Amino acid sequence: MASTQPLGRASEEPACDIESHVHETTDAFGNPQMVKLTTTADNIFDAIDLHRCYQKPGSTKGPDTPKSIEWLPLLDIMDLYDIDEKKRESMSRIEANRLHKALKGFKRLRFEMDEPLGDADLHGYSKLDAAGWKLLWCFIICDHDIEIALFEKFPQLFDESRLAGIQEALESRLDRDSSKILENNLELCWALVDYLTAIVGLMVIDESDNAEWQARCLADLARWSMKVKVLCQNPKEYTERSLGSARDMMLMEKVKRKGLLMGVHVVKGFGVTRRDLASSVVQNAVNQQQARFNLMPDFDSTHQFDTDDDRLEAAYMVELVGTRRTLNRVIRLIISLFVSSEKSGMSSQSFEVSLLATELGLHTTTVLFGQDRDGELNMSASGRVAWGAQKMSSRLVEITQTVLRTAGWVVSQGGTVTVSCESETVGNIEPFDTASLDAVVTLLVPLGCAQPYSVSSIADLARIFNLVSMKSDFLRPVAPVKFSALFVMRTKSFENELRDMAHNGNVAPGMDPEADHAVPDTQAVSTSLMSRNGLEYLHIYEADRKFDSEIQQGKRGPKWNSKEELQEEIQEMRSLHKEITRHWTIDETSITISYASYVLRVAFACVVLVLGGIAVGFTVQERIKGVDPFNITVFCWALAAFILVVAKAYRVQDWPWRDYLRRRVVCRSLSELCDVTHKDAQQVLQYLLWNEPSTTLITRGPYNKLFYRKDQSGFSIDQKIELRTMFAAGVVVVKVVSPQGIALVCRRITEGDTLRGFMQVNPMDEDDKDWVCIESSASSSPGQDATLVEMSLEWNRILGIYNVPRREFR
Repeated sequence: MASTQPLGRASEEPACDIESHVHETTDAFGNPQMVKLTTTADNIFDAIDLHRCYQKPGSTKGPDTPKSIEWLPLLDIMDLYDIDEKKRESMSRIEANRLHKALKGFKRLRFEMDEPLGDADLHGYSKLDAAGWKLLWCFIICDHDIEIALFEKFPQLFDESRLAGIQEALESRLDRDSSKILENNLELCWALVDYLTAIVGLMVIDESDNAEWQARCLADLARWSMKVKVLCQNPKEYTERSLGSARDMMLMEKVKRKGLLMGVHVVKGFGVTRRDLASSVVQNAVNQQQARFNLMPDFDSTHQFDTDDDRLEAAYMVELVGTRRTLNRVIRLIISLFVSSEKSGMSSQSFEVSLLATELGLHTTTVLFGQDRDGELNMSASGRVAWGAQKMSSRLVEITQTVLRTAGWVVSQGGTVTVSCESETVGNIEPFDTASLDAVVTLLVPLGCAQPYSVSSIADLARIFNLVSMKSDFLRPVAPVKFSALFVMRTKSFENELRDMAHNGNVAPGMDPEADHAVPDTQAVSTSLMSRNGLEYLHIYEADRKFDSEIQQGKRGPKWNSKEELQEEIQEMRSLHKEITRHWTIDETSITISYASYVLRVAFACVVLVLGGIAVGFTVQERIKGVDPFNITVFCWALAAFILVVAKAYRVQDWPWRDYLRRRVVCRSLSELCDVTHKDAQQVLQYLLWNEPSTTLITRGPYNKLFYRKDQSGFSIDQKIELRTMFAAGVVVVKVVSPQGIALVCRRITEGDTLRGFMQVNPMDEDDKDWVCIESSASSSPGQDATLVEMSLEWNRILGIYNVPRREFR
């Protein structure tokens, strides 16, 4: 067997400027804060062997120390792969020291091998793709082994459907994809594992400075790293071993349940192995193809743990399984960034990976948008996720600066990848080009960790620790985050292929696909309407249709330098939000507005007419022969009454006298509301749609499809909503290819939502419905409305984020 000493390394340079493992940085507001690596390599090593003597997190030492339990089940099976206890302990020590050393010197953290990977070209991406496939394969084997361990040791957490899916994936692709997993790239795989686990470790220590939290999470990363490095040496053979072991174990369980042991008494841990039992007793008794299914005993979901040992074992399993499954979500996303995919419809060297943090809902809430290498989108409007993304973005800026300082990684000519960072919160970095695949990997991993999907997973991990901990200090409240940023890694060929899509029917409405000036009607996250304050500039230059066209093409022209106008627009939006929140009363069917100025003006005009008429009657008296001057008084009174009635009916359809006398108006439709307040209908729609979860408003048609609460007696949404307003209110529209043709799909994210997204392949699910427009937008006229229908839609490709700013939806 090959040596267990890691060949790749995350960083070997000494952290000479680090004292006491404490690193000074700044928060979003520029205030200094201390980020601590509070655990030690010994603590990580001890946590790797947590099964030897387990206590709940947060247990204190002393006479009141809660009971511990010894020799619990070990989830990461290693003896199956020729790793005995002595080797496993040696490897554990290596991994614990490696992780601790890398995190001590995180300011110099970068991906590196003994020899550089080479250029970021087709050949380089092919090497990275092969290594990514191998890591992904080993990742699945690790998942398979954990499910088997749960089946045997703690069936309450076992998921039969999950195991069946994993086994199907391994068995169906074992021969088909064997060429990729058998490539001789062990050094690259180990180096990727080292760097990947080090960056995920940064996320862990940023989440909490609790030493026990850090030790246990980093220990799980070390366990995963250790096992994957072993599996990478011979993944095909180890896959067959893992599947064979699972079959044998399940056959034995089947036999025990069917009563086919034929008098053989099996005592756990004594003499008879699973493989021996299966081969000698029941080899021909049970169909092996059926043995994988329906073997799970009927466990009572209300199972009571009667003893302290039972409860402690349950806490141990919940902690280990929860930690591994949660970290696996992050690891899998990052590994997928190494692997090229045909799902996006682009070549292996054409991709954009980006993170956008912007404010929606009249600039009140930070919302995150992420795009991965496949072109899949993930979104979050959770304050805690924004807090974590802000911290990871600061790390990303630091790592980017390391790339800029590394000789040969940044080029002025011949670069194949462009990297940019725009953020007034965590720091601006001018766009630069690189042709080094080492630089690409160095930035790709932290950019993947900063995605909403990854950050939300770490937040979930903190919740798991809160559940099993003796203390409640792992998950702490966080202050609201005002965070804006745009991080982009984009290949040159991606830009070219995106332009070529304009000649394949993916063009703006009303344009000839063959015309030279045809532009795509979809964009990536970095050039969408939401990026670089595009929605705000659209409102500033509302009458400039040329500006609309530039935004639609993803361009950012000279007008983007008008920072003063932008700040004024943002301040105006925030002021509107405050005005609505303070002065509008929103109930189930109406919105009540204080309208004292209007009522007083009308009343003043009527009083002037009435008093003027009386004055005329008494002043003129009999000076005009044959004319009764009080007829003029009566006329003035009648005119005042007419003005009063018209004034009451002009703004709203129904204005009761009681409300009128109390100087307020009750609006029951959007058009009435805008007439009364003189507010822009699109901005009012933006507020109502974004804040619907926090109000009691119930809406009715004809254009209220995007709202959740609907009733025929509700507030009427009688004006169409534009695409720019939908984005500003958290409704993201993407263009997809479906069996029914080209379609637009809308998904809504609201404040507090932890995670939403769009996958490249969306299977049919009758329970999962979206608002969809099946009309062919490529052949529609520029002014044609898009009609939304609620339905389940299957699609097999995302073409991009829809980008026609003023298209209306009904």
